[in-house]
Amino acid sequence: MTDSENNKYRMYLSTEKMLDENRAVWEGMAAMVEAKTIFSSNLIAISEYSAQREADGSGQTIVKGQNREDLENMILKMVGGMIGYTTSADLVAVRKTINYTPTRLNRAKDNELYDIATSLLEVATPYKTELVPFLIEDRDFETLDNLRNTFKNSIPAKRLVDGANTAAMKAMKLLFKETDMLLKEKIDNLLLTYRVPEPLFFTKYRAARVILDLGHGKRSGNKPGVTENKAEVSGKVYDLETEEDVANAKVMLEGTSVWVMSDADGRYTLSAVPGSFRLIAEKTGFEAYSDDIVLESGDVLELDLGMEKTI
Repeated sequence: MTDSENNKYRMYLSTEKMLDENRAVWEGMAAMVEAKTIFSSNLIAISEYSAQREADGSGQTIVKGQNREDLENMILKMVGGMIGYTTSADLVAVRKTINYTPTRLNRAKDNELYDIATSLLEVATPYKTELVPFLIEDRDFETLDNLRNTFKNSIPAKRLVDGANTAAMKAMKLLFKETDMLLKEKIDNLLLTYRVPEPLFFTKYRAARVILDLGHGKRSGNKPGVTENKAEVSGKVYDLETEEDVANAKVMLEGTSVWVMSDADGRYTLSAVPGSFRLIAEKTGFEAYSDDIVLESGDVLELDLGMEKTI
C-alpha cells in the first residue's frame, strides 16, 4: 500500500475495532449489522490484495535485481579492461564508445542496459587477444553474454508479475472506494441515530473515523518550512476509474481560507496550523471528495484523493 492507503486503512481498522467493542449499542439495528458485515469483509479483502501484491512482486524483483547487479559488474570489468587497452594503444575513438560509468549503468532502463552489454561485446570481441594483459579473458566474454541473456529473460517475468500487481492494485483501489462510500453514505448516517441517546459512543465513532498519519509523518526539521506550529497535508488528486492525475482541482480545508489548485501532475500541498479539519476536493465533472483529518504540529500527512466522475 502507499502511505496514503496505509493511513486510510488504519482508520478503517480503528473504526472496525471501535464498532466491535461497542457492538451492544448497535447490534439491534439490522441495517447496521448488514453494513458492518460488508465493511469487515472489505477490510479482509484489502488486506489479502495487499499481501498478494507484496508476495507476487518481491521474489521476482529480487531475482531481477540480482541479475542486473551481476550484469552491471561484468560490464564494468569489461569496460575497465577496454579502457586500459585503448589508452595504451591510443584508440581514442574506440574508448569513447565504451566509456560507461557506474552511474550511467545504474540509471539505464532495463532494455538500455541490455543494449549496452550487447554493444560492448561487439566492440570488444575484435580485441580479445589484446585484452588478456588487461585481465579480460575468453571466459569473461562468455560470462557477459550469459549474464545479458539471463537479464533479458528476467525482464518479461517481472513485467508479468507487474501486470498481476496492477490488477490487484486496481481491485484494491475499488475496494477503498466502496469502503469509503459504505462509511460515508450508510454507516455514518445510520449511526446518527445514536448521536443524542448514546453521545459517548457517537463521539468515539467520529474520533475513530478521522484519518491520522501514523508512522509516515515527518517531524519538524525533516522538511523545510514545516515548523512546530505548522503542519502540512499533501498528495495527489486522481481519477478513481482511470487512475489518471486530476489537474486544477480545488483542494481546501473546510471552514478556513486555506486552499490550493492541484498542479498538472495532480499534486497538492496545504499548510495550516495543527488541528482537526475536513479536507475537500472539488472539480467540475467530479463528485466532491471529503475526509476528516488531523494535522499534528510539525507533521506532514500524505493523502491521495480519489475523485469519481459524475454520471
